[in-house]
Amino acid sequence: MTLLIVLGIAAFGIYMVYVTVLKRRNTTREALSSIDVQLRKRHDLIPNIVTLAQKFMTHEKELLTNLTKARNLAHQSYEASDPDAVKQHLEAERSVQSGMMQLFAVAENYPELRSSETIQNAQQTFSEVE
Repeated sequence: MTLLIVLGIAAFGIYMVYVTVLKRRNTTREALSSIDVQLRKRHDLIPNIVTLAQKFMTHEKELLTNLTKARNLAHQSYEASDPDAVKQHLEAERSVQSGMMQLFAVAENYPELRSSETIQNAQQTFSEVE
C-alpha cells in the first residue's frame, strides 16, 4: 500500500514537471512568434525605404544592396524549435538592424533625403515597429 502511494506521488510529480516543461516551451514559441510578427512588419518597410533612398543616395548603392540582402536573409522562414536556426535568424536580424542604422546615419549627409517627409514617416514607422 505504501509503495502505491509513493509511486502515485512520484508519477504525479513527473506529470507536473512534464506539464511545466510543455507550458514553458509553448510560451517560448508564442513569444518567438510574436517577435517574428513585429520583425516581418519591419521587413515589409525596408523595400519602401530603400526605394526612397535610392532616389537620393546614388553613391550608397553598396549599402542599399547589402541591406536588401540582409533583409531577404532575415525574412526567410526557420524552424523555431532548432536552436541553431534561431541563432542564425537572430544574427540576420542584427544585420538588418545594423544596416538600417547605417542607412539612417548616412541619410543625414543628404539634406534632400533628410527633408523628405516620406522618408521621415518611413523612419518613424520603422522605429515604432521596434
